[in-house]
Amino acid sequence: MPLYQPHVHAFSSDAQLIATQMYAMEGQTFVLCAIQVVGKKAHEFFCTNETHEALIGYGGGFATIFGPDGRELAERLPPDAEGILYAEIDLAEIAMAKQAAAPVGHYSRPDVFSLQFNNQSLTPINQLRDLNRQRRAGALESVSEQKVAAVTLDASAPDLQIQDSDGSALVVEKTQRNEAGC
Repeated sequence: MPLYQPHVHAFSSDAQLIATQMYAMEGQTFVLCAIQVVGKKAHEFFCTNETHEALIGYGGGFATIFGPDGRELAERLPPDAEGILYAEIDLAEIAMAKQAAAPVGHYSRPDVFSLQFNNQSLTPINQLRDLNRQRRAGALESVSEQKVAAVTLDASAPDLQIQDSDGSALVVEKTQRNEAGC
């Protein structure tokens, strides 16, 4: 069973195979999905208790080879087997796949789609007064959302200091909590 299964579907072999197949079709290329198999030696090395063993599981192998049209070109090995997969490929299949899906081909619509690039320097943390100053200066046409970072510090942690690109510092100080934890 793959890592963290059945708890995290994104790590499952089903989800990974769908993503890998999509990489092949999207890129119109051959994709080799090489994956490791978790065996007894891995458990002895990584696991210190039964919970770790349950999360990591055994097996997890699902190596395969996909063609540029998304076809699986090699028979998968069992999830607990190690081995080498072989497939004969024809590079002309890439051209055929590109004919079926050409995102920049003859039906590209520059009248409908365009790429816009903002070359202004942006900072990940802005104080509200900085946003207002940028708005007044015309640097920002509109701000539809603000990103807020919540930081939790335990009682033994020092204050957190974040330095902005212009050298100004924002200090987040610890607050004392009352007995109710507020």
